[in-house]
Amino acid sequence: MATRALAHLEKDYVAVATDDLKKGENVEIAFLDTGKKVNLKVNEDVPLGHKVALRAGDHVHVHNIKSLRWQ
Repeated sequence: MATRALAHLEKDYVAVATDDLKKGENVEIAFLDTGKKVNLKVNEDVPLGHKVALRAGDHVHVHNIKSLRWQ
């Protein structure tokens, strides 16, 4: 299985998609700090360059993020 998303640190909560990810796919995530790889089922389509939540498989983007800066 080819790596399709990258996270900087193993303790991170999100990874960046290095390919378009489709809902229902199992994708390999690689951690740059340790080289460890894990598999994750994606719950929503995640476009190339967008983030995916490592503990939920959901697309992480401005539509579902709350920030004090933009309240």
